[in-house]
Amino acid sequence: MSKKNIYDLSTEELIDLLKSADKPVQIENELTEAAKFIYALNIRHGDAKIPAQLIYFTYKQWKGWDKRPQPKPLFFRDFAKQFESVRTKEGISYLLDPKPFDLSREQYFLSRKDLRDQREKQKKKETSGSSQTPESKEVI
Repeated sequence: MSKKNIYDLSTEELIDLLKSADKPVQIENELTEAAKFIYALNIRHGDAKIPAQLIYFTYKQWKGWDKRPQPKPLFFRDFAKQFESVRTKEGISYLLDPKPFDLSREQYFLSRKDLRDQREKQKKKETSGSSQTPESKEVI
């Protein structure tokens, strides 16, 4: 029997599960990183377009710079289930209440710098793996 999330069970399934249980039932329901972040900062739906890069930068600040953050694709897979995204000329944004976010110019530039640093780090990682030169072929 595969484990189900408590929210995926119908009322009848929950009642049947409780009736058939000899001991208390433990249902695994751990919050995702995105859910913890949303709950901790009290992020709500709104009308302001908050750039995804600023959301992820804020998440990394909240998580702590010394702790390893969840990879961006996994984080936004869960985050996108909760909030509506829109495409703008600057990239993906989410319609949120702006209160939990620092929308200052300084914060914007810090988040852009962080994004550039991540891209450079990724490029270095890719090039260091392919830095081995192929054996030179002799021409006869």
